[in-house]
Amino acid sequence: MPLNYHSIANGLALLSIPSEVLLFDTGGHGFGLGIYGGEVTAWPSAQLAWMSQNGFMSDPDGPVANTNSGTCYYSPQCAIYDANTGDTLVLQPGIYSENLTLEQDLTLQSVDPNDPFYIGGTIIQGDQQEPVLTLSNNTSACTLAGLTLRAGSVGVQGTATQATLLNCRLMDNGTHGMELFDESTCQLSHCLITANGQNGIMMHEKTGRQTVYCEPVIEHCVIADNGGASWVGGIPAVTESLIQE
Repeated sequence: MPLNYHSIANGLALLSIPSEVLLFDTGGHGFGLGIYGGEVTAWPSAQLAWMSQNGFMSDPDGPVANTNSGTCYYSPQCAIYDANTGDTLVLQPGIYSENLTLEQDLTLQSVDPNDPFYIGGTIIQGDQQEPVLTLSNNTSACTLAGLTLRAGSVGVQGTATQATLLNCRLMDNGTHGMELFDESTCQLSHCLITANGQNGIMMHEKTGRQTVYCEPVIEHCVIADNGGASWVGGIPAVTESLIQE
């Protein structure tokens, strides 16, 4: 069966039509996009990446704009795939039902990240199964501004990240508003973390010859009314914030 796919791809290449073949060791048939678990479920994200990189997902009327390139998209993740390090992506008010992954330094922001109307209306909404936004260790200088991240397993999950969150809302997530790993040192300013099922911020220490903690900076934030503690673990530096015990 895989030979058939390669034959199709070779035929498309002869006609100069772009294509890509993905092969997985395990999978299934007829499960659509709603199944979780197993490596084959990576194909929808791979398809979005391929379509973005080949120019199929841009649209002049799309609500997500790359201010550096001037290109617009319907999907934030497609805009992320197509962006270059240092680009700024501006999201118009609306609900974006996507789980996003950020692996380079970008700025994701609402139209005006200082205006409560746009902060409340620019919503990234998860699927309850995965983090709404995942930040890798390549996001030392990324910025999230004026976004609401809700309805995921976690609002933001970061590994060794130094991201800046400004005027963001992390709320209504199944477990934590934010979950940090491996010496993450995020900067949170004027953020609201509330109504999450467990802790506001969950921080995991990195163990080895010595224990190393996450050390986020939290200023002018409100962390309250979560199902668990405002934060667990880590050594946060907190100034002028409302923190519920």
